[in-house]
Formats: sequence, C-alpha cells, structure tokens
Amino acid sequence: MSSAPPQRQPEDGHTFARVIQFMISKAASGSIKELDGLCNIAQHWRPEQLLLLLPVFYHHLDPARIPDVVTSRDVRSIMLARYSLKGVLVTLNRVNNRKESTQAIQTIADNLISNWHRCHLWVNFFYRHFFASSNPARLPGLLITRSEALKLVVNMLMRMSLIGDSQTPQSLINTPSLHPIISQLWCMAVTSKDNDFLTEADKVMGSKEQGAFQEHMSYVVQACLDVDQPSFVSTLIHVAGGIRAMASVVFKYIRNIRCLYRKKVLSGQSIDDTTSCDSVFGVPRWQTMLINCFGNCANLLFVTSQQNCALREAYIDRNLVAIVIYTLRDLCQLSLTLKHDDFAKHVKKAFEDALGYIALLMGGPVDDLVAVICQALRARFLPTILQAHTCIPGADTAECLNALLITALRSYLTYDKVLRIAGSELEADEKSLDAIAQRDTDLLQAWNLFKKDVRRFLDLRSQIPAASIFFDRQCAAVH
Repeated sequence: MSSAPPQRQPEDGHTFARVIQFMISKAASGSIKELDGLCNIAQHWRPEQLLLLLPVFYHHLDPARIPDVVTSRDVRSIMLARYSLKGVLVTLNRVNNRKESTQAIQTIADNLISNWHRCHLWVNFFYRHFFASSNPARLPGLLITRSEALKLVVNMLMRMSLIGDSQTPQSLINTPSLHPIISQLWCMAVTSKDNDFLTEADKVMGSKEQGAFQEHMSYVVQACLDVDQPSFVSTLIHVAGGIRAMASVVFKYIRNIRCLYRKKVLSGQSIDDTTSCDSVFGVPRWQTMLINCFGNCANLLFVTSQQNCALREAYIDRNLVAIVIYTLRDLCQLSLTLKHDDFAKHVKKAFEDALGYIALLMGGPVDDLVAVICQALRARFLPTILQAHTCIPGADTAECLNALLITALRSYLTYDKVLRIAGSELEADEKSLDAIAQRDTDLLQAWNLFKKDVRRFLDLRSQIPAASIFFDRQCAAVH
C-alpha cells in the first residue's frame, strides 16, 4: 500500500513577510510586475494588512508625471499609475463591507481623501486619453484598453462617491474638473443606443445584469448633488445639451427603469429564481438595481427642481410627474414580494424620495400647479400613496408624508378639473382604498376628510348654479 504524498507545509511567516517587503521595495522602485503582484495578493488580505501597502499604492500617482502628449518615455509612469489605482481600488473594496468596521478601514478611507488631489488628476487623464479619445496612444508596453480605462475611471468615481460628501473638501462635488466627465458618462449610460457598448460597460462593472453601468453612474451623480451647490447641475445641463435635452435624458432614465421592470416581470423572474451569487440581501440583483436607480433618480429630480426653475417646468412638460408615479406603482407591486428586512430600507428610501419630489411641486412655486395635480391624479396617485404602508415594512415616515399629501390635495378640490378626477377615483375604487387606509390612523383620518370634501363640493356644484360658475372660474384662473 503506497503512502500518501506529503502535504505541502505552509510558508514560514517570517519568509512570507520578507517576500512581501521585497515586493514592496521593488514596486516602490518602479517594478510594474511586483506592483501588479501586490494588487493580486492584496485582494485576500485583511484591512489591517492592507495598511502596509497604502504608501506604495499612492507612491506612483505623482501628478507631475501626467504627460500632455503620450510618448514612449511616459509608458512606465502610466502603467505604474494604472496598477497603483488598481491597488487603491483593492483596498477600497473593504471600506463598504457592512460586516467590517474597524479603525483600519477608516484609515483606508482617510488615505483616499488625503490623496484625492493626486488620484483625480490621473482619473481625468485615463478618461481623456484612453476612453474618450478617438485616437488613443498605441505604444509598446502601454496595455490599456478602452474597457479597462472605463472600469478604472467609473470604479474610482464610485468609490469616492461612497466616501466623500459636500462637506469634504476632497470629494466629487468639490472636484469641478471631474464634473464634465461624470456628466458625459451619465448621459452615455442613459441615452446610448450602442447596445454592444452598453453590454460591455455592464460587464465591466462586474454585473451580468442590464443597467449596471447606469446604476453606477446614478450613484456618482447623486454624490454631486447639493441644493446649495448648483455648479454640478449647470455642467450636467450643458453636457446634456440644454434644459429641454436634460429633461429628455431624465425621462429616458426613468423609462429605462420601467423597461427593466417590465422585462423582468413579464419574463416571470421572481425572488425564488435567484441564487446567492446574483443576489443582495437575498433579493435578486436586478431588483436592488431597479429600486436604487429609481431612488437616485427621484433625488435628482428633487434637487435639480429646486436649483433651476426652467428645468423644473421642463420636467413637468415631459409628463415626469405621471412617469414617477407610474414607476412608484411598479415598485409597490414589486415590494410586496420583498420580505427581507435588510433591503426594506432601500425600498422605503426610494419611495420617500419620489414622494418628496411630488410634495415639493405641490408646495412650491410651480407655473401651473393645477396641471401638476391633475397629472398626478390621472396617474393614480391616490391609490399609490395609500398603499405605502402595505408595500414597505415600517414606513411610518412615509405614512405621515402620505397623510400630508392627501390633506394638501383637499385644498385644490375647488378647481373643476381636480374635482372631476378625484370624484372619478372615488367612484371607481372607494371600497378598496378604504380598506387600505384603515390600517393607519392618521392616513385614515386624512382620507375620510378628503372623501368628505370631494362629495361636498360635488354636491355643491350640482345643486347650486352659482357654485358651478365658481368652480369654472377657479379652473379658468390657472389656464
């Protein structure tokens, strides 16, 4: 009987440490091979171990080495910067791990912020020379494809969007040189008709799902939105091609989300069809992507409508109020199947962001507020907001907002168009809507008062001739 082959003994810890120190020394001296090797090894390290590699990963990102015109003399510096950014991304992959929250992870995040002035200039360079350029440099040893440049740029933007904010001097919103790049990539993700490019871009983002590129860029754009800092939105409007073009891009953005929903639902995909490898919180990847994209879009509408009144009106003209509500109804149906508490807060946030946009229009200086109310009611706004608590676990805040919205609608029942649509809603669905409203006290009270006013005004209009004149004049006054 032959003896079993001897098992390989693990390397001595001191030997391994010497090898790593040797690789760090060689990488710091300009060895592309050793720098790439450290990137591969680092993928399996704990955050505490990664701290050892941070100095070498940032060492070769000196902005002074960025060439205006790429020549053969620049190849080594460019490739070192490429692998340095790859190493930085490897360390940042641990920052947003919910299961890990240590001082080491905070140090990794702080290092990106403190070195952002170096990183963002190289991100800009890789975008301009290897992705956006129609004639990128082709030199021996310069091994960077258009797809690799896109992956590097978007992932760096995405990681920074999760770390920095408007209060951080080193952040996306406070890096205006990147605003045109972010705007171009977002418009491209939303409006491109090149299916081959979009398929490749989704794959580059590490997902098999359609729309992954759009999802990544929606997070990056969201990180650049601040009501008190309109400079990014000005750039976004300029890159899109003006106010009307910007409204069209946002319309296409929401339509893409609805198309994904219809495609998946009509194909019969459900939560039970998903394996652990393509799910988040036990929820199919496409569902998390759809809901997160919609929440980011609602926030975009909310912020930009406050910053630019012409854009706010362009959104209304493109029927975006109705489109938002239609998509909200889709989410209501989808969220009925989501019983995962970890993901419920994402659904809730998307719902509240959308309701916040509608509430902004109802309470703000809109040119034709009655038209907005009618657009919302025709899109079945009443059934949608009443269903909030059945769709989202623990939606107390949303229920409060829903009750306030229903109360606000009452003040517009003196307008003929609003009254007619509200009366039709009651006639068609009153019993089913009553059943939903009864599950929350505040919502039920607001709903009963709304119904009472609808009936009172309808009776007044039909029984008293002078009332008909009043309602007609109210309607004419805003048209």
